[in-house]
Amino acid sequence: MISKLATLSIICLIGSITASHDHVHQHSKKHFLKQANQQQEEENGNAVDPTKGWKEIKLDYYVQKPWNIPLNERYQFKDGVHHFLVYKNDLPHTKTSHTHPRTEMAIEHGWTTGNNQFEGEVFVPKGTSGVNLLQIFGGDSSKGIATSFMMQIFDGTIKHYTNEVIQKNCDDRWIKVNLIHNADSGKIQLFLDGVNVFNSHDNGHDTHSFKCGAYSSINASDKMIVLWRNLKIFVK
Repeated sequence: MISKLATLSIICLIGSITASHDHVHQHSKKHFLKQANQQQEEENGNAVDPTKGWKEIKLDYYVQKPWNIPLNERYQFKDGVHHFLVYKNDLPHTKTSHTHPRTEMAIEHGWTTGNNQFEGEVFVPKGTSGVNLLQIFGGDSSKGIATSFMMQIFDGTIKHYTNEVIQKNCDDRWIKVNLIHNADSGKIQLFLDGVNVFNSHDNGHDTHSFKCGAYSSINASDKMIVLWRNLKIFVK
């Protein structure tokens, strides 16, 4: 026969073991959740919403294309996607221009002060290379500078103009792009998929505007296709 005292001791021991197991289980659960949250943060790359606190405004635009080619042969807007096509041997957008060929959207929102932001998603098929995807037009004209920022792609690598590497492996997939210009400070910020990947300074005071599409650059592929969707303009 087990005495009442012995029985009481066994009950207390079982209770202690159960409480200890619950504590370990809760600790393991919290540790697992912490690891999962850390992994999610790493996967997101500290992604943020750059448009938080900004005001969206109406998007108005026109498309520049080789002057001798009908618009519908170089640009289409279908199922919510803007399709831009240009060839290396196309003519410029005007008879008097000496610039490279382009099929490019000029967004009709100009600014000289304040904060202005472009948002959109871009897709560049493999094989398209040596093309400008997005620019902030406007720079110090007295120095012959026409732009303050250019996002170009070369063999899947996104660059600032033609040299500074921003991000690799960017072709054959949709990428969300946010480009911010503070005209008062001159600061420019580029976000790809919500991550601030590049910062620079503009090239002087001017009336600035956003342009996106397919504007051929150096070492351009014979045929350049660029897709944009979900285009938005914000101010603050």
